[in-house]
Amino acid sequence: MFYLIVLLFALSWRLVNAGSESNGIADLRIEEHAADTEIIISLNAAERPAASFSGDNWCLVLDFRNAQVNANHVEKAYASRDLRLGYITVLKQKPGDARVRLYIRPGCLASLRYRDRDVIVRIAEKTALSVQTSIEPGFLLSPAEEKYAPAVISLHEAPLWPVINELATLAGVEVERSGSLPEKFSAELQAASPLEALKELAAKCDLELLRRGQIWHIGPP
Repeated sequence: MFYLIVLLFALSWRLVNAGSESNGIADLRIEEHAADTEIIISLNAAERPAASFSGDNWCLVLDFRNAQVNANHVEKAYASRDLRLGYITVLKQKPGDARVRLYIRPGCLASLRYRDRDVIVRIAEKTALSVQTSIEPGFLLSPAEEKYAPAVISLHEAPLWPVINELATLAGVEVERSGSLPEKFSAELQAASPLEALKELAAKCDLELLRRGQIWHIGPP
């Protein structure tokens, strides 16, 4: 049984005026540390990529719009302890766009964050990220979460209540049950923040999410 929830968070993303520089990927490098591996994608201009995750292939995909790529990096293969394979391609169906595919090692989790012009993917074993949850393979979290950061969620036959609790924690709110909830569910959604993801999740499960004072309540209509 496959469970997947991907929460993608942004840290200190700063829009930079590139001046005469062209938009694109300038470099990709891998830094291995004792507890994790960082894949650092350096950009000539700060345009955030669209991210998605393929659970079947354990592949994180980053799509960059209007991004030129250094010829030395196109189709070059990258690998490390926690990265089985990584490479950059230019999309034939969308000229001018680039795609980065990162196949992570099973049993690892990945976090996505931004620092100035760098896109940083951190890969580590599940225990190294200290994710306290029963969901497998787990959450992809930034080391310093932001409750207003975007969330992309893909869940298949996952336990509902732990997911609600995790989203509530990330959003900085308290949620209580109001009646019985489904034990498991499946959903695909993208939201602007963990709280918006929680609202969309409730709607997909035919539940009401209401705020009463400082506490949110979720349950059947």
